[in-house]
Amino acid sequence: MAESIIISIFVFTLQFCGAYLRYLAIAPHITKQERRNLFRSFACLIVISFGISMRISLTHPELIAHGYKYSLLLGAFLWMGVFFIVIRRRNVEQVFILGMVSCWTFLLHTVSSMICSVCIPGFEGEVLPSFTLAVFEASVYLLLYLLLLPVERHFFRTLLSVGLLPFFRETSFGWGIAILPILILLLPLALILDMTFVHPWQERICRMFLPLIFFFLYRSILHAAARHQRDVQLARHKRLLQHETEFLRNYTRLMQEGQEGLRILRHDMRHQYRLVYTLMANGETEQAMQYIERQEAALDATVIRPYSTLPLINAVLSIYTHQSEAAGIRFSQKVNLPAALATDEGELASLLSNLLENALHAASTEEEERAITLFAQHKGTQCVLEITNTYTRPLRFAPDGLPASSPEKGGHGIGLLSLRAFIEKYHVTALCEQVDGIVRFLLYWQDKRLAAKVCRT
Repeated sequence: MAESIIISIFVFTLQFCGAYLRYLAIAPHITKQERRNLFRSFACLIVISFGISMRISLTHPELIAHGYKYSLLLGAFLWMGVFFIVIRRRNVEQVFILGMVSCWTFLLHTVSSMICSVCIPGFEGEVLPSFTLAVFEASVYLLLYLLLLPVERHFFRTLLSVGLLPFFRETSFGWGIAILPILILLLPLALILDMTFVHPWQERICRMFLPLIFFFLYRSILHAAARHQRDVQLARHKRLLQHETEFLRNYTRLMQEGQEGLRILRHDMRHQYRLVYTLMANGETEQAMQYIERQEAALDATVIRPYSTLPLINAVLSIYTHQSEAAGIRFSQKVNLPAALATDEGELASLLSNLLENALHAASTEEEERAITLFAQHKGTQCVLEITNTYTRPLRFAPDGLPASSPEKGGHGIGLLSLRAFIEKYHVTALCEQVDGIVRFLLYWQDKRLAAKVCRT
């Protein structure tokens, strides 16, 4: 009984060590609620893992060392299942993390076995009792794990680097890269699933080099991810430039139309005065007032309305007000932004233009109610931007909570790259939801000079 308890303690301790490394890798990318759920699940799994190991040890006391080996493998599946159940997203990244942690723990077990064979008489050839073999191997493994813990913490905390996440998310072969470390381990794992606890030296040396080879491949994956990220950035900048060019073209066209309207009104002004004078002289006051009102409406159509004191924001609102009216979409806005912002006005104007274009495309597909509402508020250092539009068709969401890109449908797929770039740069809290045929975008961020300076460095 005592031997079974000791082996069971070693088993769940080693399993918890592997789960801790997986947690280090995924922790920066999960919510607080998911983190709390993981901790609760860990507490339950420790009890379950201990029970399974005790069951195996008590059922086959003559095979304690082999029960130790199979308990580790079986428990690994349980801990893996908890991560996938609690964190029901980022499956590609989780598979990659599982493979990388498995490679590392497999390497440590192999090295531990080699150290025991060299330093402990009777370990090679399994001369020692089965219980003693398992205790020595587990003890050396834990010692190596603790000695290398600073390296492990640094490596696994940065495993999913900034460049690697979009590489998994945006490339068609992300799954292929994610399962590569697991595929590398399949052959050596199959070789150790026998009744031998201490395998020949040649086999252990080969097992040691397989994970090492993959860690070198990991460096190549990082370089490939960095190149992919640069390509994505170039494509994003190209698209933003194209969008800004189109924006300037529309703004110039509005200015030209306004100037042309003013020129026509100025040319006709003498005749209009004469017509009003004639109507007034004939006592037709009502007709004269109606004529003046029509001329005022014509004059208003030539003006870029002052929606905001920021010239670029005002230009964006003028363009999309004009386009909404042309498409028969009711567009209401309430903008309260100061003349000076810490947030870059050009980036904010580009973001607003992209979001309004998305809303315009989506609302234009509706057959009944067509409406867009814009609310922008600045108070102290807090900025809030909210855009709602009618859209009754189901909206697909990406894992980060934003709408999934679908530019072929002309809906909410345009400009999401610039939205994600703005969110990342200004640490924006973003909310997107669809309720009762209304799509709502809400962005909140701190409008501070410090944030802008950090992003420029």
